[in-house]
Amino acid sequence: MNKNHVFSCPKSYRYIWLSSLSIFLIFFLFGCKTMNDNNQKGMSKTYYFSSPAEAVQMITELLKNQNFKTLARYYDLSNSEIKRSELESGDFFIRKKRPEIAHPAGFWRHKHPFAPGFTFNNVKATAKDAVYIVEVSISIDQGADSPKQIGLSYFYMIRSDKGWKVLPDQVSE
Repeated sequence: MNKNHVFSCPKSYRYIWLSSLSIFLIFFLFGCKTMNDNNQKGMSKTYYFSSPAEAVQMITELLKNQNFKTLARYYDLSNSEIKRSELESGDFFIRKKRPEIAHPAGFWRHKHPFAPGFTFNNVKATAKDAVYIVEVSISIDQGADSPKQIGLSYFYMIRSDKGWKVLPDQVSE
């Protein structure tokens, strides 16, 4: 056998091989484009709560798990200057520096809408159409001879035909 002999295949095989490779690349690139489009749609998808009571339970879990990207999708930012990226990063929800006067249970860490541990109390209508104030509370047992300490917090929600969304506004005291 000659050492300088180079293996060559018939032109028809090369044509089939190149055609197959081209088809594979087309499907691969189309698949990548489709997956990217689906990811973009998923990122812009918005979620709704079925009720304020359900919202409080779900928000508690999302805050505990620090799942800020999902929680951000439950917010209505349409009339707000707040950017969704602030919510998704967690900066909107979590305070990093302890204030001078802070509750020892760590409630100060959560800026919006409330700290985990609070439970749903009630909903009150506001003067604005479809906007409601949601009241949440927490009961802290201070020991045998002391009455329970009750903490209250409030946040806004807006109701639509699709369901309930949280508003980023702070409830004025």
